Amino acid sequence: MWDLVLIFLLTGLGYVVFMLLVVGISRFSQYQEEKRAKKEKR
Repeated sequence: MWDLVLIFLLTGLGYVVFMLLVVGISRFSQYQEEKRAKKEKR
């Protein structure tokens, strides 16, 4: 029984970390694009 709980918690945690990574990377790339666009405008 505890094995199932542990597996569920680990997969849930992994999913949350994965989502955070994806969001973080997309935010970071967007930020880099904005910085580059500002430089080009000058």
